[in-house]
Amino acid sequence: MHCIAWSSEFPSSTELILWRVSCVAMIVIPGMVTMMLGFGLIGDASERYFGWLIILASIIVGLLILCAWLYIAGRIATLVIALTTLRSLPPAAFTNVDWTTFFPHI
Repeated sequence: MHCIAWSSEFPSSTELILWRVSCVAMIVIPGMVTMMLGFGLIGDASERYFGWLIILASIIVGLLILCAWLYIAGRIATLVIALTTLRSLPPAAFTNVDWTTFFPHI
């Protein structure tokens, strides 16, 4: 949903880059978490590789914690950027719309 504004105008190039990075993070991180949890469940079925499973589980837990913080930061960044871009709207945002030409009245 947030990627709809991918090619929109932003007040600065920094906000544009931050918006795009946040949108990509909000798409990629849930998929990564799902894959990591899936690999963790597959790994639990095997008893032969118990030593490797402990290492794999600690890596997965570390990545999940990191991903959670990145996801939260991405969400906060998109909210802040969405509200701060209201300070410099394009001139077309201030034109009056004649809604009666779009929706017929009875």
